Amino acid sequence: MKFTIENVGPIKKSEMEFGDLTILCGKNNTGKTYITYNTFNFFDAIKYFIRTSVDKNLSEKLLETGKVSIDLSEYFSIYHTKFKTIMADWVKTESWRQMASHKDHYTNAEMFLEYDTNEFEIFAKWREIKTYSTITRNCILHIQKERENYNIDFTLENTGTELPNADMLYKHLEGFLSFVFNSYFPDTFIITCERTGVACFRPSFIYSQPKKTSVSERDEYDEDGPKYPRPMQKDWRFVVEFRDAAVEKSFIAEEYSYILDYFSDICGGNYKLNDDLVFFEPKASPEVKLTTTESSSTVRSLMELNFYLKHKAQKYQCLIIDEPELNLHPENQRKMARLLAMLVNAGIYVAITTHSDYIIREFNTLIMLHNSNSPRMKSIAEELGYDDKHTNCLLDPEKVRCYVAKEGTVVQMDISDKYGIEVTSFDDSIREVNALQQRILYGE
Repeated sequence: MKFTIENVGPIKKSEMEFGDLTILCGKNNTGKTYITYNTFNFFDAIKYFIRTSVDKNLSEKLLETGKVSIDLSEYFSIYHTKFKTIMADWVKTESWRQMASHKDHYTNAEMFLEYDTNEFEIFAKWREIKTYSTITRNCILHIQKERENYNIDFTLENTGTELPNADMLYKHLEGFLSFVFNSYFPDTFIITCERTGVACFRPSFIYSQPKKTSVSERDEYDEDGPKYPRPMQKDWRFVVEFRDAAVEKSFIAEEYSYILDYFSDICGGNYKLNDDLVFFEPKASPEVKLTTTESSSTVRSLMELNFYLKHKAQKYQCLIIDEPELNLHPENQRKMARLLAMLVNAGIYVAITTHSDYIIREFNTLIMLHNSNSPRMKSIAEELGYDDKHTNCLLDPEKVRCYVAKEGTVVQMDISDKYGIEVTSFDDSIREVNALQQRILYGE
């Protein structure tokens, strides 16, 4: 997929093709946050705005016979056309609002996503589905689709004396079809740079939060203009609702416990949720329980990622982290790079912005060790704990994309299995410092 943004804030034109790991670098005030936030908003809006309408006669037939079948292939061209028109309209009417900006700043804004329609249709064909939807207390809609088949079968099971009305059934048919098509695009989860402040003031946010009347209300798309950009609001909402998230168990917790162990090593302890308050237990003193205000900035910075990994992470989700190096010592910045590579290899798409040369260099190490078959390189990988058997952190260069924001656009960096990622903005600064110190020490 290639996402293009034009005429938004400091961005004249940005074209980025996403990889399993996508990196955005650049100097301050070059538009990295604008690109990241608008990308998140665009993908987040897809599931709210793209609705795939079905023939209303199907809901009537479902009531009469108890069964209907929908052929997905009949809706492909309609969906692709609708995607372009609806998301173009979203850019004009909603994108500025979800950035808490003024609409005049988005007068000439353009955003569009190029995706492979053939791949989209193959995704729909190969998807296997077996689930159900609760219509009423006595009525269940069973939904099934076989792999290598375009047909979705809906079967109505009703144990009560009254049937649901056709409009209610229509909404379920339309909603599920929309979900099937929209799920081709990865669900997005963002962790912003505001995370340390949100972690510190979380108790105040909890007690000032109005009580929600239902889960559906909490998940509604924000229709009114937000006071803060939507990514910040989503960030804040997740942190406030840790107790709700904690009832779930992520696939990382189920299948990749070594990732959680490695994360615990980075933060130096474990997070505990007790009566909706977060405490941190340092490994060095497990009997000590620190509140977020008592803990280090590193603990606050990593708190949200902890709850995401344990409770919210989903396969084929896109995790966006603004500056993962925030408040981390260089040693832990390198470990963070390895953790992100583990997530990529576990099946999560990862996108980051970074100013850290340590993170880039660690990615380079993971790339260079990935394709090397020499005994010497294998020995290095095993000796230093990089071998695939222990951590699965080595990176396939084909899965990585890196861009540098500069002068209102982005430039794609070369990536090779021999040298890794070439990031000129870091290299220039490093050479300048080295030359200066050489001159100071030796007069050269």
